[in-house]
Amino acid sequence: MKTVLTFLLAYLLSMMAGAVIITWIADKSGGDETFILAFMAEALLASIVTLVLAIAYVAAPRPGAIAATALVLIGLYLALMAAIVGYDAWAGGFQLAWSALPLFAAAGLSGLVVIAIQWWLISRRALRVAGGRPIVGEAAG
Repeated sequence: MKTVLTFLLAYLLSMMAGAVIITWIADKSGGDETFILAFMAEALLASIVTLVLAIAYVAAPRPGAIAATALVLIGLYLALMAAIVGYDAWAGGFQLAWSALPLFAAAGLSGLVVIAIQWWLISRRALRVAGGRPIVGEAAG
């Protein structure tokens, strides 16, 4: 039960922290309704990260496995963000890409914060699992 609550807490806290970052960047840059896309991307990313880290935790409840999974997720997310920014610059020109920079910054920073918070909370939980025994053994007693 503690593990399920840890994942729920990680999901909710990462969503709140990401939303604060997006809101702050939108407020400082005079953002408009396009920042809804950043909120949607954050919700999708938080759900995917929670699922992937849960699979990694069930497979090997060790902090090293959780950290390696989080690093892979960060690498994939940064590559995806670079591809999106590159496509935007290629398709619309650099002037349009420059005007959309706050939107990309909000989506990128909030995504990195989502991954970092979930990694931190779930790796703390993995440290507490006695002797690295599997999640099924922990639930049985």
